[in-house]
Amino acid sequence: MATVILSTSVKTQLFPAGTVGGMWRFILNPIAGTGVSQDTSDPTATFADVAAGDYTASVQRLDDAGNPLGDAASIAFTVGENQVSISVPDVLSVEVTL
Repeated sequence: MATVILSTSVKTQLFPAGTVGGMWRFILNPIAGTGVSQDTSDPTATFADVAAGDYTASVQRLDDAGNPLGDAASIAFTVGENQVSISVPDVLSVEVTL
């Protein structure tokens, strides 16, 4: 069994005045089987006891009423046996304000 940590980089997008950003909804779906979801207050989710196999995962930002904001991001991946996970750089962003 493995621990799967999903995290997303974020970007700013304009919405109508009064829109309030809410939770992040992460969904982990095995290719064969039933998926699980997790709502978090930050753009990272951890799923424990994930069996070996092929999966898709997605994340969607919600507003404070639970409605989707922007587009969902998704990825397909495999949890293998006898593997080691090592974090490596993926995305680096910078915002400069004067």
